[in-house]
Amino acid sequence: MSCVFLIDPPEITFYESSYTVNETSNVTLVCRAKGVPQPRIIWTRSDGSKELAYGEEFLIVDTKGSDDGTYRCIARNNIGQQDSINVILNVQSKYANKVFALTFFHYASCEDF
Repeated sequence: MSCVFLIDPPEITFYESSYTVNETSNVTLVCRAKGVPQPRIIWTRSDGSKELAYGEEFLIVDTKGSDDGTYRCIARNNIGQQDSINVILNVQSKYANKVFALTFFHYASCEDF
């Protein structure tokens, strides 16, 4: 009797490549993967410096300017295989679309004439 072990490397099957949200909004980044053994989803910044979240959905609450940038979705299985993609988050400042008009007045005195 022999055993057969099926191995199918992780493959990311669904993701949105970019999201644009207004500052202070909530956003959910989504990334799905398949494979045997079932891969685990890990979210990091694109530099990979720190693991931020685990699972297919990464909720960022009350977004701010510092959340703007590139995130990485990594699908990794327990035998060391992985696949990854980058997701871009654009956080729009609540002041970005405001136009500020400044009016300067010159007050003339009688000596100016």
